[in-house]
Amino acid sequence: MAKKLLIPILFFSFFMLFAPPGRAQDTHYWTPKYGAQSTLLNGAVVGSHLDISSSFYNPGALGISKNPAFILSGWIYNLEQISFDNFAGAPVYDLQFTPAPDFLTGLIPLKSERNRLAYSYLTRQKLDLRLTGRESYTEETSLDRANDALYAVEHFLDQDLNETWIGLTWAHKINEKLGLGITNYMVYRSQELRRQGIIQQLYDLQASTAILVKHFRYYNYRLLWKIGLAADFSPLKLGVTVTTPSINLFGLGRTYVNHVNTGSYTADDGKDIIEFDEQSDLSTYYRSPISIAFGCSYKFKNTTLHLSMEWYDSVGPFSIMQTAPFHSQTTGEELQNRVIQELGSVFNFGFGAQEIISEKFELYASFATDFSAFKPNSEANVSVSSWDIYHLMMGALFRLWRSEITAGVGYSFGSQVAGYPLGFQSTGNKDFSCEQFKQQAHYSNLTFLVGFSIFPVELFTETLKGLRIIEK
Repeated sequence: MAKKLLIPILFFSFFMLFAPPGRAQDTHYWTPKYGAQSTLLNGAVVGSHLDISSSFYNPGALGISKNPAFILSGWIYNLEQISFDNFAGAPVYDLQFTPAPDFLTGLIPLKSERNRLAYSYLTRQKLDLRLTGRESYTEETSLDRANDALYAVEHFLDQDLNETWIGLTWAHKINEKLGLGITNYMVYRSQELRRQGIIQQLYDLQASTAILVKHFRYYNYRLLWKIGLAADFSPLKLGVTVTTPSINLFGLGRTYVNHVNTGSYTADDGKDIIEFDEQSDLSTYYRSPISIAFGCSYKFKNTTLHLSMEWYDSVGPFSIMQTAPFHSQTTGEELQNRVIQELGSVFNFGFGAQEIISEKFELYASFATDFSAFKPNSEANVSVSSWDIYHLMMGALFRLWRSEITAGVGYSFGSQVAGYPLGFQSTGNKDFSCEQFKQQAHYSNLTFLVGFSIFPVELFTETLKGLRIIEK
């Protein structure tokens, strides 16, 4: 008995001792997890063939899975914090306690023994963030303190991003060891982002002001496909998937900029600057990259090891909305009010361990990377999350009849020097916001999981047996 208890004690102790004190992002691909076991394994399940969450991770595995279940992820909550060391001269942070991204999937009944259909609904990206930094100070200009310069500075950033995928999966059992599948996703993406900077100065009884506001919002529909091949050579299982670049369908958006400089912040000729532009009913266009994933799992006597990796191609700069040039109301100069996205290439990997203690109890622990596709020194001005993230997860699975209940806790962390452009450019690429302001950003997330997978027919039957309504 003591030997049997030693394994779970060591298993949990290792992660409690070595795990450092993990919100879906706008430039990350591996932060959202789907399905209870897959969450415990940090999504490193491309070759694991666990359950119906394969409709996302590897559609081919759905063709050879023994008991795919209807999944309602259950209760997953995140305590998420994003902070900046010096945002307009002062540290700021955003702390939220929120539900995890939505995930719902299930089988569509078919009479065929070699084919399966499944539906899925999932939140692929989500980032709600509001940061405000304020500072006021005095700058000594002479021995006469009456002539000191007084300053008030404010930076404001508000981001509301949501990307939802709705999928239909077809999976085919080629033979007992090979499965092929494809999921067709309809993607809906909406985003609203407002950046604002204000500087006020009082010097020698003269007031000066610099204001720069950039705001846009849009929605967009597109299509993409995920193709998967799965192989079961137990105790070794393998999987490979390809996710296609997306095909743009349609969407609308609007954008707005306002730039005001008065007093000492005026142009070289001493004239005040007022420049603003608003454009609406703009057609939208969005791109996502091709990605290739590989995964495997190997089962020893009571331990299964899982490994997955995925490469995402870069996406060159593109305009989300086709805005028209406009002219400065004060100088007549032609200006651009562009909304641009650009994403870098990313390679992520993850691994996990699954320990069977008994038929009804298992332990899990895992680690995964989630590197940001944020492109530094780029014209892109629609993304916020530049930090790389590292995910740790541990938990347990309990079996009750044909239902599986999971519980776990995870921690994710990351930091990065972030640079965010505030302004808009002239045709000569003059940046009216001066240089990008660069800040040290920190990200952390504490995840609490209580999830469940349901096998509907079996669960209903076993429930009736338990209540002695039908004979066992």
